[in-house]
Amino acid sequence: MNSVANDNQNSRAGKRVFIHIGAGKTGSSAIQAFLSHNAVRLAQLGISYPFPESEQVQSSGVCSGNLMHVMQQYASRDRFDGNLVAVIDRYLKPAAEAAIAQSPQDTVVLSGEFIGQCLNSDHTAWLLDISRYYKLTLIAFVRDVYDHSVSSWKQRVKTNLCRDHFEQDIERRMTNDNGIWRKLPPLLDAGFDVRLRNYDMHKHDLIETLLQEIGVDSAVAGLRERAAGEHNPSISYWQAKAIVMAHETIGSPLLNALLVNRFRAQPERRRDPYSQELDERLLQAFADEIATINLHLPSGEALRTKVRHAAGPVDPGFSEDNMKQFMGVVQECLASQEVRAPALNLPGLPADFDPALYLLLNSDVAAAGMDAAYHYLNHGRYEGRAYTGKA
Repeated sequence: MNSVANDNQNSRAGKRVFIHIGAGKTGSSAIQAFLSHNAVRLAQLGISYPFPESEQVQSSGVCSGNLMHVMQQYASRDRFDGNLVAVIDRYLKPAAEAAIAQSPQDTVVLSGEFIGQCLNSDHTAWLLDISRYYKLTLIAFVRDVYDHSVSSWKQRVKTNLCRDHFEQDIERRMTNDNGIWRKLPPLLDAGFDVRLRNYDMHKHDLIETLLQEIGVDSAVAGLRERAAGEHNPSISYWQAKAIVMAHETIGSPLLNALLVNRFRAQPERRRDPYSQELDERLLQAFADEIATINLHLPSGEALRTKVRHAAGPVDPGFSEDNMKQFMGVVQECLASQEVRAPALNLPGLPADFDPALYLLLNSDVAAAGMDAAYHYLNHGRYEGRAYTGKA
């Protein structure tokens, strides 16, 4: 073996690599903001969180993780014109390997919830290759399948990635879903060291649980939790349903964005409804995956396998009073419409890109005071951000 190969092997020897892979709606942004916020202190403890996200991004409430951060830099540098999946396929491996190689500490933490959602056989082979050189551990928080489905639907409606009612979205999920529920079991079966934790049991001590998995005692580490982002609050089930209904009946891209913006500022007090029928169907559709996941969860943290009973209000639909109130909100939103800037003609920017609409659809970008076109070209397109009112 030549001297260069020996040097490469020696630089890899003994490194410990943790990759947090999500999944979505399990506090990933809070985890990533915490890691970025404490990157300097973690380094003092011998743990590298390379390429932390900026204070501006942390304060926006929507962090995407250091792996996505590095991939964005690579794609922007190369002027790569591709969607999120194409960016991951091209840049995940070099981004991760660069982050590990450039970390002076022996323990390296990487994060990107997209990994658990977009993983394919090539990525799995790459992870197996990493595990030959480093001691690799994958960390994922999982949660109840019904609650996860509701939260994911609301998030996709809010970010303009879904215009289906919840029942329709569930049908799609049960037949065509290829996200974390389908991706995680093969990783478990492949023999990786995967540390699973039940998000529902740890959502109030999420950071402490993560630190425990990477071997840090939070009580003595001197790490500081960052205040939760205030600029990207969730919307409720009822608000998401109203947005979908507005899309069906009016079909105005601007109205959809205005409603999302309005609802963010008006927290919903009602509990999300519960459908025992849909719950039962989800549990049946993902029974094998839940069984596999439960085998790898710590004792006492198993995911639910039986339906709930009277666990929440039912969805009664919209009454006449609801409709009157809703139409009043619609009128107020449309009356508040401001004259928007003309579309910009910049290389790589879609012809139908609307700066004002982009900021409405992505309130964290607006709150951070970032230029819409700059953010989309350098970050948004690689994150799959909505830029029009089209679903």
